[in-house]
Amino acid sequence: MAKAALNMGTMNLVNTFKDNDKINILCIHPGWIRTDGKPDNQAPLSSYDAAEILRKLFDDRRYDKNGARFITNEGKEYPF
Repeated sequence: MAKAALNMGTMNLVNTFKDNDKINILCIHPGWIRTDGKPDNQAPLSSYDAAEILRKLFDDRRYDKNGARFITNEGKEYPF
């Protein structure tokens, strides 16, 4: 139910701000991130790496209101 609520909330925001050129709504799967700080954690991304990937993605998609709303941290469409 939580995923359904997130999806509905995302689309409600998309529809609310569709005419505002300064706001673009995306729902992004951030990828597998090491959050415990343990060196043996197999997640490929540190929190710093993930933050930089997302910063670049936000910059790239800032004005793309026609692309997918649900995407991965690589900018690929993510099924909802």
